[in-house]
Amino acid sequence: MGALFPKIPILPGMGIRSASGKAMTWWSIPSVSTARAGSISTATPPPMTAGLRVMLDPPESSGQWRFPWELGWHNSDVVVSNLAQSDYTVEFRSVPGWLAVETNFVVTILNGASSHVTNVYYPTINDGGTGGNGSLTVNIGPNVLTNSGWRFLGETGWRNPNSTATNLFPDVYLIEFEPVTNYSRPSSRAVQVYPDLPTIIKATRVATTMAAAKRARMPGAC
Repeated sequence: MGALFPKIPILPGMGIRSASGKAMTWWSIPSVSTARAGSISTATPPPMTAGLRVMLDPPESSGQWRFPWELGWHNSDVVVSNLAQSDYTVEFRSVPGWLAVETNFVVTILNGASSHVTNVYYPTINDGGTGGNGSLTVNIGPNVLTNSGWRFLGETGWRNPNSTATNLFPDVYLIEFEPVTNYSRPSSRAVQVYPDLPTIIKATRVATTMAAAKRARMPGAC
């Protein structure tokens, strides 16, 4: 039996040479490993060929879902791919006026396949008491920009600047801003919406060219 080499970290592309009498042998190491003479072990990442599609009924509920580590929400019928085979927890967003049958559940996803799951939202009745829904108004300056929209993270379309979203369940909402040529893009932010109260925030874009700066100084542009 040949002498054992001490355990050493090997970087990709490196080799190990052992001497047995006069013979010299090289092994090519394809990944980081611990090596001994005549034996090489390598770490192989798991295949990521699984996918998940979540259907949320009825469509008018505008239900959304996500994995626990995600910040944004996926709409119904969206497929998330490049997943490793495993068990995944799925969360469902609270929607004003609707109640999800399952608030979260575990889905088993297999390699090479796209799993399909369905959840159902049922309409609820407002009891007229306290603790109702709130609203969010997002004002964006300068006012001369008509294509300076915003949206909740997970939405596909942009809402108009200085518009109000109503009937929002009390929660923290993540919003982002539409990119506008020649103007800076405000950072995405988390906004707390409170029950029975309006929430108003303001974002300002800064001109990045002389022409845009001149336009921003026009009357009524603030």
